[in-house]
Amino acid sequence: MNINQLIAFLKTNMIAAFGAIGLIGSLIYTFTMSAPTALPSNQLTIPTSSPFTHNIAAKGLIEANTQNINIGSFVSGVVAQVFVIEGDKVKKGDPLFSLDQRTEAAQLALHEKDLESAQHSVNVTKASLAEAEDQYERVKKLRTGVMSQEEVKKKEFALQKTQAQLALENSKLESAQHQVSLSRIALEKLTVKTPIDGLVLKVRVRPGEYINQTIQTAAPVIVGNPYPLHVRAQIDENDAWRFDAKAKATASLRSYQNATFHLIFIRLEPYAQPKQQLSGESRELIDTRTIDVIYKVDGDFPGLLIGQQVDVFIEAQQE
Repeated sequence: MNINQLIAFLKTNMIAAFGAIGLIGSLIYTFTMSAPTALPSNQLTIPTSSPFTHNIAAKGLIEANTQNINIGSFVSGVVAQVFVIEGDKVKKGDPLFSLDQRTEAAQLALHEKDLESAQHSVNVTKASLAEAEDQYERVKKLRTGVMSQEEVKKKEFALQKTQAQLALENSKLESAQHQVSLSRIALEKLTVKTPIDGLVLKVRVRPGEYINQTIQTAAPVIVGNPYPLHVRAQIDENDAWRFDAKAKATASLRSYQNATFHLIFIRLEPYAQPKQQLSGESRELIDTRTIDVIYKVDGDFPGLLIGQQVDVFIEAQQE
């Protein structure tokens, strides 16, 4: 076929010519230019691994060295004020929140009035007793030939009566003092204070909310001392025999082995308890038990937060 014949063929078969050109072009693009460029690595963290040849792996939980203290309320009532927020440093005895105090304050004022009245009664009775004692002493001096025996007895009985009355008034005064003390305790209970020096970890209560003293599903405030931090490592009961308190231990942030820190043994809690549920369903049955070992974080590690989970590795005996 000469060129003239090919040109004539192409003119008559234009669609077939364009199809052939497109097919050839697509094959060239597929095998040359369509290959995607390599994407940069998107692995931001490196999974943790044990630094020991033989080890015990455990799940760790960061907690305060005082443990996380759930602060509750002595009584039920409506929250009037909340004095702290998360992250506040508090000293022992600092107020955390208070309930409505109007009823207890009025009761205290009433009992203080009763105490004042009882004190006045005691003072009046003491004056009457002094008068009765004076009259009795005078009668005793004049009774020979002047006062009859009956008059002397009357003064003596009056003195005894006044003494008994004073004892009664003193008893009422003591009772009033106890009532004031009880009212002050009841009023003081409405202001919940921290029992330790530490850090406010969580505040779950707001002004106007009602706190039920008998049914507290979650603590209104959680406090703890984070200096230094502790790690609660849960060791499987099957590895308990391999554990050595003197063995080295390290912990790492989950899925990030570069954030690794050393641990110092504090104590072992000699009580095996059921492993924490993973699904959260009440029907889930777990027969594995764990033993809690408490470690102290060696040094200052600012990336740790109380309640955070870490991977713990403890050097162990050879299996």
